[in-house]
Amino acid sequence: MIVSRKIIGHNIRSARIAAHLTQEQAAEKVGICLLHFGRIERGEREPSIKMLTQIASVLHTSLYTLLRGCILDKENHPVIYQSSDPKMYEYGEYALALLDEYRVQIQKYYDELKLNESTASS
Repeated sequence: MIVSRKIIGHNIRSARIAAHLTQEQAAEKVGICLLHFGRIERGEREPSIKMLTQIASVLHTSLYTLLRGCILDKENHPVIYQSSDPKMYEYGEYALALLDEYRVQIQKYYDELKLNESTASS
């Protein structure tokens, strides 16, 4: 399972425009710099669950709206998370999927650090 930062960023941008806010206004209300907010919108940075919650609050939208369609399968195709029934997501399926993806990324990073450490000490 892959989480698409680009889709999350696109959803944030759409919600920001619907809220009639500029990037600068949204960034200020969220409490981050404009550069960081822009990188999140462009999908260059992966926002934390806490940051997504803050952005959703500022944009007067839901996490469902910001995360809709962001889960991809192994072949990088959108899967069933495109459903039009928001009740499917009231129980945190997206949050669990994101946490699982973050866990995988952290494990890969940890493994790389261990490999680099063992290579450097050889």
